[in-house]
Amino acid sequence: MLLLCPPALRCAGRHRTEAHRTRCHASRLAGAIKVVTARKKYDIKYPTLYSTGTTKNDEMYNCAQRAHQNTLEGLPVVNLMMLSSATVYPRAAALFGFTWVVGRFLYIRGYTEGGPEGRRIGGIVSHLGDFPLLITTFCAAWHLLRA
Repeated sequence: MLLLCPPALRCAGRHRTEAHRTRCHASRLAGAIKVVTARKKYDIKYPTLYSTGTTKNDEMYNCAQRAHQNTLEGLPVVNLMMLSSATVYPRAAALFGFTWVVGRFLYIRGYTEGGPEGRRIGGIVSHLGDFPLLITTFCAAWHLLRA
């Protein structure tokens, strides 16, 4: 799709996309660090993905694992939407991608420290990034089809 983008936008979009990719990796790494820390703190041995216990420690470990897993599940879709949107709207795609990453940091922090109730703010902020990306993806596709 980048080939369809005018040369003036290609460079700007590429740099913004690379910056977003770096931020996405940072949020993924932050989630992984939270899971490793929780694994040690709550004494969950490898290869256990989710704890089957019923204690508060088991629940908090599962919250850390779930926060990380939720981020990994959404990452490919957000990256594709951002790349698609950036062909026509590079600045908007960068802004919405950045908003999504900030939301994921808040989501991971809230979920790991406050349990399921703590993830609300981060989820809302993430959706302030991914919903507009969905709209700009369709708008970019429409723009490219009409061109």
